Amino acid sequence: AAQQDDLVRDLAADSKNREFYEKVRELTLVGYFTSKEVGMNVLKYDPIPGMYKGCIPRSEVGDTAWSYS
Repeated sequence: AAQQDDLVRDLAADSKNREFYEKVRELTLVGYFTSKEVGMNVLKYDPIPGMYKGCIPRSEVGDTAWSYS
């Protein structure tokens, strides 16, 4: 844990490293949330949605994020 903290601190200190770190973080998050595994098992997924309702209360669909991929 201490080595991880030191590495993150060093990356954040240098602007060139910071850009790289932010890009890696962005790509990691995009890869995670667009993966099939996460879409099927973490996010709700409905490959053939029912009727479109444009404006409904969140209480009807729950508080879980939805995946459309």
